[in-house]
Amino acid sequence: FFHLPIEEKEAYANEPKNPIGYGSKLGYSDGEDKSDWQDYYYNGLWPPATREMTKWPIQVSDFTEAMDEYRRE
Repeated sequence: FFHLPIEEKEAYANEPKNPIGYGSKLGYSDGEDKSDWQDYYYNGLWPPATREMTKWPIQVSDFTEAMDEYRRE
């Protein structure tokens, strides 16, 4: 997912009142004077009803299976 072009990732962007989806932010490392750019993807894991799979691109097809396996563990 993170290797997709920015235009494709932005199609799955989160919204101000709904954190599920793609986002990016600028943070700072351990009080140092270094900025730390982060791309992230947030989705619910448990309970399964909190997942929003319309916010995940079809071209990354193994995500659902990987998320289910992680939840089971």
